[in-house]
Amino acid sequence: MRYPGAVVWIAVLAGVGCKDDARPVARLSDAAGSVEESRQKAQQTWQATAVGHTFFVGDGVRTGAGARARIALEPAGTLSLGENSRVRFGHEDRRIGLEVGAAEIESGPGGVSVGTSVGQARIEPSSQVRVRAVDGELRFEVVVGRAIIETDDAEPEVIATGETAFVSARGVRHGARKPAHEEPSAAEVDAGPGPVDAGADAGAGEGLPVADFSMAAGESAVIHAVHPPVAIRFRADGCRGGAAAELLPATRHPAREEATAILSVPLGRHRYRVRCLHGAPHPVRGRLVVLNDSGQRKLPQRAPRSHLEADGRRYTVLYQNRLPQITFRWPRPAAADLKLILQSSAGKTRTFAAPTATYVARSGTVGEGTYTWWFQAVANAGIRSPKTRLTIRLDNTARTAYVGEPRVGASWSPAHVTVSGATLPGYRVSAAGHVFATDSQRRFSGTVAVPAGDRALAIRFFHPRRGIHYYVRRPARIGRNP
Repeated sequence: MRYPGAVVWIAVLAGVGCKDDARPVARLSDAAGSVEESRQKAQQTWQATAVGHTFFVGDGVRTGAGARARIALEPAGTLSLGENSRVRFGHEDRRIGLEVGAAEIESGPGGVSVGTSVGQARIEPSSQVRVRAVDGELRFEVVVGRAIIETDDAEPEVIATGETAFVSARGVRHGARKPAHEEPSAAEVDAGPGPVDAGADAGAGEGLPVADFSMAAGESAVIHAVHPPVAIRFRADGCRGGAAAELLPATRHPAREEATAILSVPLGRHRYRVRCLHGAPHPVRGRLVVLNDSGQRKLPQRAPRSHLEADGRRYTVLYQNRLPQITFRWPRPAAADLKLILQSSAGKTRTFAAPTATYVARSGTVGEGTYTWWFQAVANAGIRSPKTRLTIRLDNTARTAYVGEPRVGASWSPAHVTVSGATLPGYRVSAAGHVFATDSQRRFSGTVAVPAGDRALAIRFFHPRRGIHYYVRRPARIGRNP
């Protein structure tokens, strides 16, 4: 039997914190069709396996034509394999140029690491990510949560809910849309109205051409919307005779040369430029990130948790409103009495007692920044783990708000829209020129009217350090607000 699917290495130990190679890292919980396993010491030998079978570091699983398998990761998380797929479990610095038949990973509280040809992809806790082979590249589609793709020679790439990235030996590139033959992700099911054409209704009747919402030219923002693209009108008040907006590179997205420059901005990261049609002032530029996010999930109440191993690699941990809790671990300590040494990029060194080769840093213990850390024997400075790098930074594309009203897909009158929700500390909330007050629980509510010429309501969240987020709501019937 031939298995056209290729291998994906799952770094289970780094993600979920098993103690050594003698402990199982996964268990076959469900299977249909031909499912086989191979052991680490005989990787070329495959034999039939059954539900309940356990796997250790170096073991592999493969599925035949029409088969599927669901694997429980220890201590939490699941891995689902489609037909003609093969997976082998690894840990530490195992990396491989990989291709996949089809797999879906649901991470537990500790996350899961996937080895790639350029580094590792760290699937954040409580995330759901689909992985498959596309034209020689590994395609990551984040259904829920985030994945961080780390490379040896570039900054980490963050893939958020609704986003797609392709990883190959050439590096990482972002994808903006899903192939037509694929099933919709869970984030898109029953999500309300479909995509909007920026040109629809443009110029119809009197007044302004239609757009979902308006924002100042040169402003950079993260836009949360269901079913991108989003039609944005860029206000260029200093331009006489109108302005033109264009996504860069401009050759792919021709400008709409009219007084109210409108662009249809698809899913993903973009740069744009707005220029006056008649001379000065100089063009202004900005950056946009468009996410497929309804904003209807509650905001996190607890700090994120990450598990790191002293393996000489580079880790990036993102946080939203609370600094993460981090578990540092040396899986194969060379001494019994150890300490953890944490050195910041500024040269400040902190030491923590870690006799069991594990140290749990509670939320707030390790602040934002870049660190080098290692375990070292108390009695002999020459006995130590590999030095490992850690970067903790704010995730400025993460959810900043919960928007309860208006609901996605609901019908409402543009002249009278009830808005309610909650936000994170430090954000100023506004919509249609109205600033909302927040209570002690950071909840807000009020009533506004959709601005003339817009067919959606954009709720704006501004933070002086974290930037601007827009949460876009379209009514069930998309039409023009005269």
